[in-house]
Amino acid sequence: MTTADDIQLVSFRVGPQEFALDILQVQRILRHQAPAPLPQAPEFLEGVVPYEGGAVPVVDLRKRLGLDAVVNEETRLMVVDLGDQRVGVLVDGFDRNVSYAYAAGTELNEIVTR
Repeated sequence: MTTADDIQLVSFRVGPQEFALDILQVQRILRHQAPAPLPQAPEFLEGVVPYEGGAVPVVDLRKRLGLDAVVNEETRLMVVDLGDQRVGVLVDGFDRNVSYAYAAGTELNEIVTR
């Protein structure tokens, strides 16, 4: 059971690290699909994938965090809503959905756009 001060989070792994994101920002969790590459894009921007009649850019968080980018059976594409845009984020897998008392922290869009 949750209270008004609780926040529901999706817990996911990138390399040896565990992160969490507000479940309301996560639109879909999909199996990995190879994105169409974008010329002259930063290394961590894998390309774009089709999504709901359009396309979303795909960011590989492993590359963004300086880790080896290995795709395996557990690799997932998490489509997240960052307010004014949707972004696909490659992660190594998911652990669980959790509920925490609200606390301010680093937001995913800060990591993706840094």
